Amino acid sequence: MPIKTFTTQITLKRVLYSLLALILLLLIWAGFALFYDESPDVGRDVFYAISANKIPDNKNLAIAISGINAPEEKDSIKHGRLLIDASRNDLTRDVARFLANGPAKLNFVGKRDEFECWLDDKLKKTNDNCASVERLKTLILANKTLLSRYQQLYTMPHWQGSTFGGGQTIIDINVLLAAEIKLDVDEGRPEVAYQKWRNNFQFISRALAAKNTMIERAIFLVADSLSLKSIENVLLKSPEISTQHYDELQDLLKPSGLNRYNIKNMLRADYEFINNELITKQQHIYYVHTNFIRNRLYRMQIDFYESAQKSPSTFALASERFNQQYKSQNIFNINLCDPFNSYLANKIVGGLPIGFELIKSMHQHNGSINALNLITQIRVKNIDSANTQNYINLAGTQFNNPFTGKPMQWNPEKKVIIFRNTLRQENIEFAL
Repeated sequence: MPIKTFTTQITLKRVLYSLLALILLLLIWAGFALFYDESPDVGRDVFYAISANKIPDNKNLAIAISGINAPEEKDSIKHGRLLIDASRNDLTRDVARFLANGPAKLNFVGKRDEFECWLDDKLKKTNDNCASVERLKTLILANKTLLSRYQQLYTMPHWQGSTFGGGQTIIDINVLLAAEIKLDVDEGRPEVAYQKWRNNFQFISRALAAKNTMIERAIFLVADSLSLKSIENVLLKSPEISTQHYDELQDLLKPSGLNRYNIKNMLRADYEFINNELITKQQHIYYVHTNFIRNRLYRMQIDFYESAQKSPSTFALASERFNQQYKSQNIFNINLCDPFNSYLANKIVGGLPIGFELIKSMHQHNGSINALNLITQIRVKNIDSANTQNYINLAGTQFNNPFTGKPMQWNPEKKVIIFRNTLRQENIEFAL
């Protein structure tokens, strides 16, 4: 056999063996990627432990909020249960949407524009942005059923599961309540105004610490903002409330930092929602490695939780890092040992870093709570203007500006306590 032919045969054999080896490696890789799933990360299932106790519908805020827009003649709790059950099934989800938004829905009466002057004293009043007193009283009566259903929420001690609708109505009702409280103050009923504010504020604070998702938490942060503006107006126009309810106000407006919002509960609710609505359902469509995806969701949420505890000045860089690290568009985030599930995991967690915006709002609300608490102290203790800054400086670090970690500032000329939101580069003022 010629040497050249012999050499060619050896080369072909080597190429063939190499191809077979490559095919074998690809088969091993494909088999690994297809059939191997990870074990749960240490601590994951403990962090997300779900209570086995089922909350009765008439004590479950998620059910009641879902049914708040039930037709006038319907039981709102039963309607909420109907919507929740229908929304869980892909075949009946459109039915749930129709029941929630169809013509029989009890809609809020009024437009947000009508309340603008009631929410902001500094706003120039026009017919377009300012409902008259008579119009406001008409709107309060027109929304009597919705207001009654909303106030029933105050008595419900638990939140289990996710809502289906009702969020915009919660905001609309809080706008109306803020206007009503202002009207009570203006018409000489400060005690009535205070009681309405207190009951609602206690409920909102409870909702902000409940086990609900980022979307639900954002709704109640809007309600919280309206409520804090309400008590600011009550204390300014009716200073006697500070004295009459001093101990209670010190408790309601007690500085508690991010503990007030129980961020872990929010993360747990998001995990449950994603697990139920996305991960578990994907199992019926694709061969999904649930532990692989759940582990990455857990790692991202723990990363988020630890980042959220740091100074707000770090949030911009943290948010940028999260977008780079967890977005599905970043091909470098794809795990080559399991590319399909890696892509799914990144797609699922990619939108969650928006939570930093919620944390920013929480810090601003904490600043407002701290300032309002200081106002009640200064007023009740009769601290004169010359000594007010010194009093603020010595009040304790729990009353500091959440954005700077330094004491709030007193402006003796304007007679206002100021804290600066360094992320927005704006001063927030509270008149004494």
